[in-house]
Amino acid sequence: MAQTFLDWGKTFGGNGYEVSNGIATDAEHNVYIAGDFWIKCDFDPSTDSLNLYSTPFGTDAFIQKLDSLGNLVWVRQISGPFHNEGTAIAVSKTGCVYTAGTFVDSADFNPDTAKHIEHANGGSDLFLLKLSPQGAFSWVTIMGGDGVEEVDAMVLDDTSNLYLCGSFTDTCNFSPKSGSTVIESKGLYDGFVQKLDSNGNHLWTFAFGSKGFDIASDIAVDKFGNSWVTGYFSDTLSISSKKLISNGKEDAFMLKLDPNGKLLFLKQFGGVGVDKGRTISLDKNNMPILSGTFEQQIELDLNSFSKQINSKGGKDVILVALDALGNYRWGRSWGGKGVEQPSKLVVNSMNEIFCLGQFFDSLDFNPGIGINIGKSGLGVDAFISKFDGTGNFLAFQQYGGIGDVEIRGAAISSKDKILSTGIFKRALDIDSTKRIDFQQNNGAEDIFVQQLKLNCTSTIDTIYATNCYSYVAPSKTTVWTQSGIYIDTLYSTQNCDSILVVDLTIANSAVDTAKLNRCTSYTPVGSAKTFTQSGIYLDTVSSTAGCDSLVVFDLTVQQSSFYSYSTAVCSSFTTPSGSATVTADTSILDTISNTFGCDSILTIQVKINPSYLIVGSNSSCRSLLSPSKKHLWTSSGTYYDTLTTAAGCDSVLEIQVTIKSINKGLSMQGKKLRSKANGASYQWFKCINEYSPIPSAIGQEFVPTESGDYAVAIQKNGCRDTSECISFNSLGNSAKKAIDEHLYQVFPNPFNDYFQLSSSDKALVNIELLNSLGQRVLTKNAVAIDSEIELDLPSGIYYLKIQPSGNQNESQIFRLIKR
Repeated sequence: MAQTFLDWGKTFGGNGYEVSNGIATDAEHNVYIAGDFWIKCDFDPSTDSLNLYSTPFGTDAFIQKLDSLGNLVWVRQISGPFHNEGTAIAVSKTGCVYTAGTFVDSADFNPDTAKHIEHANGGSDLFLLKLSPQGAFSWVTIMGGDGVEEVDAMVLDDTSNLYLCGSFTDTCNFSPKSGSTVIESKGLYDGFVQKLDSNGNHLWTFAFGSKGFDIASDIAVDKFGNSWVTGYFSDTLSISSKKLISNGKEDAFMLKLDPNGKLLFLKQFGGVGVDKGRTISLDKNNMPILSGTFEQQIELDLNSFSKQINSKGGKDVILVALDALGNYRWGRSWGGKGVEQPSKLVVNSMNEIFCLGQFFDSLDFNPGIGINIGKSGLGVDAFISKFDGTGNFLAFQQYGGIGDVEIRGAAISSKDKILSTGIFKRALDIDSTKRIDFQQNNGAEDIFVQQLKLNCTSTIDTIYATNCYSYVAPSKTTVWTQSGIYIDTLYSTQNCDSILVVDLTIANSAVDTAKLNRCTSYTPVGSAKTFTQSGIYLDTVSSTAGCDSLVVFDLTVQQSSFYSYSTAVCSSFTTPSGSATVTADTSILDTISNTFGCDSILTIQVKINPSYLIVGSNSSCRSLLSPSKKHLWTSSGTYYDTLTTAAGCDSVLEIQVTIKSINKGLSMQGKKLRSKANGASYQWFKCINEYSPIPSAIGQEFVPTESGDYAVAIQKNGCRDTSECISFNSLGNSAKKAIDEHLYQVFPNPFNDYFQLSSSDKALVNIELLNSLGQRVLTKNAVAIDSEIELDLPSGIYYLKIQPSGNQNESQIFRLIKR
């Protein structure tokens, strides 16, 4: 039986989403695809790359040209700040490329270096773009209004007039280039059919609708210039004097317009469920054939109740043929428990009909008395069903993989080759025959395009073979190690399947197998062969019996990986492998092992942020707090402190510190007190009454007139300090002697949260603490020596007076610093 055969298949994509929406071919059998992509896409299906990048906020449209073997010729991009989609494509006899689609906000329609920016009128507008055969910008026309417009299909007639169909909301101006043809939608979505000349000039627009959904899905034009349109509607559909009422939720329709856009007739197909017209084509007698989906039950011929068909599951497929006057000729349906959906119909030169779509689960594709079961793989599979011109089922084929597959466009060439394009997830066996041609995707969804050769006839032949240990099938797809009769499939000279029956005898079968993972390549021990690609390979050693001893290698060749990154560090950088250390800005290569144990080549951009040593000096009275506030220096010397730069590196400070100190010592000479600090300014005061200054007591020496505790404030070289209080007895030095016998100590000083008293005399004492303003902030009586005094006070200078309990004539005053 004649069959379709994979001529070639290609895939391309990137790390985001890619969608193909339409496909066309020219007289030289070049292939054209329109669609959209998001983020990044490599449009070259070969091992070379041609990457394009979209805006991160939406998709960009693309137009791609491949040669007759599926090799990239050129690709063009329509970019803008938001969503742009190429939804339909057609090619004239001279090779000019027409692309229709939608865009939001604005878009640059000139794919060259020059720009041609157009702005949308509302939510999304329609565009029609013309490119030369070389992909150069010719012109673009924009149609739109306040709502949303979508174009679902586009075809050319023999004189290169353009016919578009789709839907719109609100109002839309369908001829802004030549005037104004503003049409207002009657419901949610209204359908439209439009005719333009080859220069994009508006000829006519036919709009239709009611208060529900009215969608024009596909269009075909016959040799007389009549337009045939299919789609679906909800509720009611009113066109001119015609009014259709949906039998259920949604019904399918087909209408015919004359060359001037006048309605000739309108037909309806529907039942109680959701019924949709998806695609339409014309046979070689210019009579229409449409395909769509239905639920539950559908009436294909409203003039005869005998044409009612019941669904076998969820959504089933219908195929309906009418004559030129819209009369029912024949209808077919097929389906299963899952969901089936047709995407496109094409008809070849022998009037054979091909319905392309997708399905899930299992079903009988033969609508007649025979049984032809198809079962999808791990996801949704694609199908191609073939019928003759009178609706008789001929054959079907399917292809899929480990993810979902969806056909989104199809066309047929002048050589009866079927072209189709769509999207797939994960992996796809693009060959619809039993051969395996797995294609891996690169991101969420990738695009496939395939060309099928038609009208091949399979051949059957028998061969007899004898071999030692094993025999490689003629197709080289498997290895047989036991005697038996096997079936293999090869291409025939007509590029169709050639079925081979292999009557095989294996002598002294002895096979060793090995499953290996290697980096870059593998050379078996003692072998002259080197394998550089993954696969199943054979290696042989001759035995004494004259037969080869066969070793089968199931080899996976892993490749090196390449990564680039940048880093900024302080002072120096050591590579991840530890093989090199650099101290200056540079670009360096390093090699480590990846997860497969192969080389991972790293290109590292290193920036070295320096650390600094800064030398300076500073002086202060009594103590100096370091710039980092981590250290308090109380004596002169060379100190080091560390700060952090804005880059996170150390900045080391070398500071020559000078601490200015004042001699706070006091001496008692008879009735006279004397400061040991020479050449300073002085102010004497009594250590009571909040340290009140003694008028005119401003000399280095001071003669008290009464007994008590005295101290002096000293100012010298910009610093100021106060001595400890000394007890003076007008009767003589007996008080000083007494206090000397009870010498107290306070430590630590400076202190953080507490200090401790110490003395050789363990008698209880009374303490009094004053701040630098002479204000009393703490009083405690009967305090034990060696006890800790905890202070919850601000940092600063304080004065501590210690007095033995029960002896008011003795006291000692200390100057304390709290950090």
